[in-house]
Amino acid sequence: MTVEYIKMRDALCPEELVVIGGYSKGAMVVHSMKLPKYLKPKVIAIVVFGDPLYRLSIQWPIKTPVVNLVPSSSFDPSQNVLSFCNKGDVICGAGWSISAHWRHRKDNT
Repeated sequence: MTVEYIKMRDALCPEELVVIGGYSKGAMVVHSMKLPKYLKPKVIAIVVFGDPLYRLSIQWPIKTPVVNLVPSSSFDPSQNVLSFCNKGDVICGAGWSISAHWRHRKDNT
């Protein structure tokens, strides 16, 4: 559905650029997207929170991903993939706290 939506937006406005985001399972959806080659350059950024695939080096569905796994401590404008994982998060990190994972929904970090 996400890919179909991006295709539809591209047909309506070919100059439009796209930012894709996801939280938890939504981040996994982003990883599994099968974007057509012509759409990949239009995705200028991906931002995910609490990504269960955070430490697995899973591919990103864009042309040249430059990944920052610690965006809250440093940022470079060339980085087009930001993946936030709260300290102690049991889903995306090496922690034991489910509340750290739920906190992404409240504080956007």
